[in-house]
This record gives sequence, C-alpha cells and structure tokens, in this order.
Amino acid sequence: MSKMSKRGVVYLALLTTLLVSLLYVRSRFFLVELSYKISRALESKSSLEQEKRELSLELSTLKNPDRIERIATQKFGLKRIQTSASIVMTPKGKKHAAP
Repeated sequence: MSKMSKRGVVYLALLTTLLVSLLYVRSRFFLVELSYKISRALESKSSLEQEKRELSLELSTLKNPDRIERIATQKFGLKRIQTSASIVMTPKGKKHAAP
C-alpha cells in the first residue's frame, strides 16, 4: 500500500472511532438525563399520593355527621327535629291525627 492509502485508512479508522465515541457519550448523557426525569416523576408521584391521602382524611373528617350536627347547632342555632314535632299535611276536608 502506498503512504497515502495507509494515511487514509488511519484517518478513516480515527474518524470512525471518534464518531462511535461521540454516539456512545451522547447515548450515556441521554440515559442519565432520562434517569433524572424518572426520579423527579417518581418523587412527584409520591408527593401527590401523600397529598391524596391527606385530602381523603380531611374529606372524611369534614363529612362526619357528628361534626356537621355540632356546627349546625352551635354556629347556626339549628335543632334536630323531634318526630312529635312533625306536621302531617292532609287534603282539605279530611282530618288526620298527628302521630
């Protein structure tokens, strides 16, 4: 082989090695970047699940019938209706005894 053709083969080998190295480094960089994104997404998921548990607990606390009755009586002055205090409506002309 001539000197020029040997040089051409060496340059081609160096260029190929450089391109393969650059592709490898880029793929590793991309892999690390994806790993960080996955890590952040998992942290966000964990945080949102914790927030969901807290909100579910708050909802069940707010829907508690004893709490609602206490607020109704203390804050708004409402009273639980007694069954003897109910009024029965009948058509006009008919009499109906209260229970």
